[in-house]
Order: sequence, then C-alpha cells, then structure tokens
Amino acid sequence: MVACRASGPEYSSTVIADLRALVDRRELLADFAWRELRARYKGSVLGFAWNFVNPLLQLIVFWLLFGVVLRTRPVTATGEQPYAIFLFVGLLPWTFFATSLQSGASAILANGPLVKKVRMPLQLLPAASVLSALANFLLSLVVLFAVLAIFGPRHPEGLVWIPLLIAVQIVMNLGFAYLLSALAVFFRDVQHILG
Repeated sequence: MVACRASGPEYSSTVIADLRALVDRRELLADFAWRELRARYKGSVLGFAWNFVNPLLQLIVFWLLFGVVLRTRPVTATGEQPYAIFLFVGLLPWTFFATSLQSGASAILANGPLVKKVRMPLQLLPAASVLSALANFLLSLVVLFAVLAIFGPRHPEGLVWIPLLIAVQIVMNLGFAYLLSALAVFFRDVQHILG
C-alpha cells in the first residue's frame, strides 16, 4: 500500500517494506506487467514488433525532418552529431517516463474490480505499469544501439553509465507512479492532466 509519512526512521522502513513486497511477489508483478504488455498490443498485426518498428519510424521521421529538410546538425565538443540520433537519445528516456506516469497513474483505477475482490499489495499495480514501460524502453534501446553501431557513438565510454541511469530512472518513475496512482484514486482529474 502507498503510505505518506514524514521523514525519519519510520519512513525509510516503509519504503523498504514496500520494496520487499515487490520482491516477495515478483512473480505476480511479472504477471501483471506481462498482462499489460499483451493488452497493449492485442489485436494488432505486428504485435510486439511495434517495440522495434515505432522507434525506428520515429528515428526515420526525425532524420528526414531535421537532417534532410532542415539540415540541422548540433555542434558538440566533439564536432557535429546527426540531429536525429541526438534527439532520439533524449526522447527514449522521456517516452519511458511519460508512459510510466500515464499508465501508472491509472493502474489502481483500471484494476478496480480486481482491487475490490483480491487482497494484495496495491503497489504491485503501478510497479507493473512501470515494468511494462521498462520492457518497451529496453526494446527501443535495441534500435538505438543498432543505429549507434552503424554511425558509431562519439563517446563509447559514456555507454558504461547507461545501466546506472536506467536504474535511477526506474526508481524515479516508480516513485511518481506511486504518487500519481494514489492521487488518481481521490482526484480523477490526474488522469486527464497526464493525457
């Protein structure tokens, strides 16, 4: 359950207990995330392939618009960078963040009948939303790494930081998803604000 308390030892023990509940029920968490992923692509022709096709199409549109039409090339300390890749690197984490918040905010309300019938920790639902958004993000990273392999990263040593940055973003997304899912139960406008 999402609990709001003041800082101090009680607060840190609640956070640890919440994380422990996620670890203890990791199979259920994975099932919820998998269910959300299947529901997202249900009925589509390409199914999970959209995880690769969508970022690739985004990259092609960015390349056509900024590289061909506008001839934009950002100048960095190491020289010019292809703007489509420059933009794509920033948009992937943003998409992960936005998807986590949108689906996480509605996680408890969307599963209302389940919440009323089955006794379970409610933090599993927003966490499953973040986990399914993470799966989409990681599959989109495959497209990014393929493009970087073709064009060559300017600073390959910077790629070492990616796992740490992903871990930090997961924690941040999870925190916001918890907060927004709790707020959405009381204020339905939260879902409309997030789009």
